[in-house]
Amino acid sequence: MFAIVSAVICAVVTPAIAQVDAPAVGSIPIIDVHNQYDGSFSHDAILERMNGSGISRMILSPHANAIDSELISFGQKHPDRLTIAVRTKTTAFESGKSDSVVGQIMRPEYGGTQEILFWHQAKPVKINGKEKTAGEWNLDIESPFIQQVISAIRARGWPVMTHYEFNGSQSKSKTQAMMKKFENVLERNLDLNFGLVHRGQLDANETRRLIETHPNIFCVLSESAGWRQEAGMTSVFNEGGMLATEWRNLFLEHPDKFVLSFDAPFGQLWTSQIPHDTSIWRRTLQRLPPVVGHKLGHENAERLWKLPPTQPISMLAGLPEGSGGLPKGKKGKKGPAE
Repeated sequence: MFAIVSAVICAVVTPAIAQVDAPAVGSIPIIDVHNQYDGSFSHDAILERMNGSGISRMILSPHANAIDSELISFGQKHPDRLTIAVRTKTTAFESGKSDSVVGQIMRPEYGGTQEILFWHQAKPVKINGKEKTAGEWNLDIESPFIQQVISAIRARGWPVMTHYEFNGSQSKSKTQAMMKKFENVLERNLDLNFGLVHRGQLDANETRRLIETHPNIFCVLSESAGWRQEAGMTSVFNEGGMLATEWRNLFLEHPDKFVLSFDAPFGQLWTSQIPHDTSIWRRTLQRLPPVVGHKLGHENAERLWKLPPTQPISMLAGLPEGSGGLPKGKKGKKGPAE
């Protein structure tokens, strides 16, 4: 029996919340290209938490108990901050009901899609304080159903957001077979961009091979700052909190191939993982050459999703000159289990 929880990415949360710094006025704008709202806190708190973490714009999908129509309505009130994405973790998607899925993609109020779980291994997960199991997803990217989905995404001019766990527990032969199919689809769709969420859990060498072989792939840097400690997840930072040399070199050599995401599918992660990860990435963007920092922070996302130019958080959130973080007196509302 399909359950909503089977459609989610698991999150084993680090016990202590790291001390994070407030976003600096005038810093590089940040676009979060893939995040999820589970309905466990208010819509207003979405913007408050974005402000507090220095996120100028977010491509956000309804998830778990969120009501799609209500999130769409909220996004329409804040078009400069939110782009609402089609929910893909549904029974219709898992069962391959193309009419339903394609119909959703073609609705004009959407500006992208949630990640498509081509391979998500089953694992334990704590969701807002409750122990559950995130089930396995295994979709064939070469299936007729997925090809219809890809055609619809092409018609909208969006990237295809793929989720693979190449560093998971599956056998080496299965991993190789999935990679071969993925690369076949990349080669057959050179006019279409494909995002690899969580970098596919790949190391720097395999990431380099992919982006230097396929001109239409880019890597989504979610789960790359060391917050989640689950099997297969890896960080691009060293123990000192600096970019590992091999990843820094990739960013410098291929600055068009990376975008930021602070993927937080459960409410408690919005006040723990997101502040942790954005703090690290804000500092990192400032340490990179400006042209590279701006590409990773917002310009690549603007190009790939055809978004308007993004303003720094200070201009969007109405922060007073010289301040950082939330406007005075504002605090993000916590969900029931945070």
